[in-house]
Amino acid sequence: MTAYKKALVLENLRLAYWTASKYKNCGIELEELQGVALVGLVEAADKYIPTKSSFSTFAVRVISNEIMERLRRERKHLGTVSLDEAVSYTHLTLPTKLEV
Repeated sequence: MTAYKKALVLENLRLAYWTASKYKNCGIELEELQGVALVGLVEAADKYIPTKSSFSTFAVRVISNEIMERLRRERKHLGTVSLDEAVSYTHLTLPTKLEV
C-alpha cells in the first residue's frame, strides 16, 4: 500500500466507524461491524480514482456495500445449526407411559 493510500485510510477511520454505527441494530456486534467497515475502507483506498469523486463519498458506498454483504451472509446462515454447538433437547416432551 502506498503512502497516499495509507494516509487516506488513517484520515478516514472515523468515517468507517460512523458508517458502521449506522448498522448497529442489525444483529451483529458493533466491534465486528467496525472490523468489516475497516476492510471496506482499505478496499475503497485501493480502488479510489481521485478524478471521479471525493474519497469520502466513494468510501461510504464501499464500506456500506461491504457491511451489507456481511449482513446478507449472516442472514443466509441464520437458521443453520453448527456441529460445534451443543444441541438442546429442552423443547421435546416425552410421554410418561409407553404403550406397546
